[in-house]
Amino acid sequence: NLMAREYGINPKRIEIIPHGIKLPEIDINMKNESKRDKNKKILFVSRLEKRKGISTLLEAIPKVLSKMHDLKFIIAGKDSGNRYENWFKNRYGEEYFTNVKFLGYVNNSELERLYKECDLFVVPSLYESFGLVYVEAMSYSKPVIGCNVGGVAEIIDNGINGIVIPSGDSGALTDAILKLVRNKELRQLLGNNARRKVKNSFSISKMVRNTLEIYQKILSEGGKMEDSLPVVLDIGGIGK
Repeated sequence: NLMAREYGINPKRIEIIPHGIKLPEIDINMKNESKRDKNKKILFVSRLEKRKGISTLLEAIPKVLSKMHDLKFIIAGKDSGNRYENWFKNRYGEEYFTNVKFLGYVNNSELERLYKECDLFVVPSLYESFGLVYVEAMSYSKPVIGCNVGGVAEIIDNGINGIVIPSGDSGALTDAILKLVRNKELRQLLGNNARRKVKNSFSISKMVRNTLEIYQKILSEGGKMEDSLPVVLDIGGIGK
């Protein structure tokens, strides 16, 4: 609707094709739980900035660890000047750093390993135009936690493949994390549904089929190109 208003386009002529990704190969023994570490791993992947909700997560971490101690929070993403790492250390003390790891920027191979080894994924963004990182984590059969903002609702089905919380609510985030780390069966159910959602809606093959269908529709209408061509928006983006 925003694009339609800005450019004076009839909304009925707009088709949205979500970004498609390649589904990773998954070892069935590894799919839902990492057996190499007894500590449950909560993964955050994104730039460390206000928009990505990193402050909400950092406020939630001590609350979560006060209830459960055998957890690891893995925070991957560029942190300019170690701003958020230093803020966390100054506010809560270094004793939490046995449970919290700030990795900074990670390359693709390291990112794949992190997705495989985590038990759940969380990015409590204050705004997301789409949210490709959720799709990536879900493709590894991981349950995800996100906020009810932007395009997140198109990816996360609350209670089905993940949990959706109000943005900026560290209490709700704490509850959601604890709910998932305490319930193995729920993690597995949501993780399996997450993988299925990506396969059905956000795979490369799905993106290709949707694109072909649009061009076939144009050809079948047989009208002038300027009259029949829909505006195709790829709302995928790189969120790391």
